[in-house]
Amino acid sequence: RGTDRSFTCAQEMPADEGCAHREADPVGERKRGDQHEGADGGEDAPALAVAFSPDGQQLAVGTSGRTQVWDLAARTRQAELPQAGEISVLRYSSDGAWLASAGSENTIYMWNAADRAFDQPVYIFQQNGTGLAMSFSPDLRWLAVGASDAFVYIWELESGKEIARLPHNDLVTGLTF
Repeated sequence: RGTDRSFTCAQEMPADEGCAHREADPVGERKRGDQHEGADGGEDAPALAVAFSPDGQQLAVGTSGRTQVWDLAARTRQAELPQAGEISVLRYSSDGAWLASAGSENTIYMWNAADRAFDQPVYIFQQNGTGLAMSFSPDLRWLAVGASDAFVYIWELESGKEIARLPHNDLVTGLTF
């Protein structure tokens, strides 16, 4: 199994180096401070969440309204995955078959990452809070999502159905199986 190398900016960046001050540049061609086209056609689009695929060949970068998947060896954008709202968390499954993206519109998009085509999301999970943390079960049967509404949602990947909702006292910003 691969090492989990995904994180969100809010969890990993010191306050003085917030995500708004950093640019997503998976191909290393831009200098800090360069302008680039954002999600709404001209503003800066900071990286809000990133995740490496388990094999290290892809980098997913979540911004406002989309996730870009980069082929690191070819230094090219492989796919652009639309999703309403700001992308808050990205997570690849340990076998690289799934890419889960959580958005601020309380949705989790499940993308087929195995064939690297990313045509359409396989599932769109709707919940009552924004996903703040995600973890795949070791057997890849479930996805757990910690949310801003103080619940952990458990989704079954075979059926795409919610199988449990676990209450907590506050927002859930970290979890693991």
